[in-house]
Amino acid sequence: MNKIDPSVLERLKPIAIPNDWDIVARVGVLMDKTVYQLSSSAISDGAKVGYPHLYFADGVQLSHEQVLLVIKQDLFQSGGDCSQKITS
Repeated sequence: MNKIDPSVLERLKPIAIPNDWDIVARVGVLMDKTVYQLSSSAISDGAKVGYPHLYFADGVQLSHEQVLLVIKQDLFQSGGDCSQKITS
């Protein structure tokens, strides 16, 4: 499993930290751009939390319609191909 590029983690950090999200996972591809999910390790697996927080590497949040497209992808359904902790 490949690690997430450190520059991507740095770009997502300003979004993640204020929201108490400490996990970033690569979960899909949309418009030839990688999609990352931000989440919290404090939330137990299987908890119902609503729509996922999905972002492109440049920090742009996906629209509702884009989120629906990504959650149908096999990579999202399998939990992604890489998950890393974000540290401050």
